[in-house]
Amino acid sequence: MRNKQLKKIEIPKWGNYLRGRWRECFASHLTSEDQREVWMDNFL
Repeated sequence: MRNKQLKKIEIPKWGNYLRGRWRECFASHLTSEDQREVWMDNFL
C-alpha cells in the first residue's frame, strides 16, 4: 500500500459488519470449514 499511496482508514465498530457483508457476498456458498481452509478470517 505504501508504494501505491493508498490510505487505510479504521472505522470503529464497522469491522464486524463489513466482514459479515464480505462473507455474505463472496463466501456464503462455502462451508465454515472451507472458509477456515482458505483463511477467510485472516484475510479480513
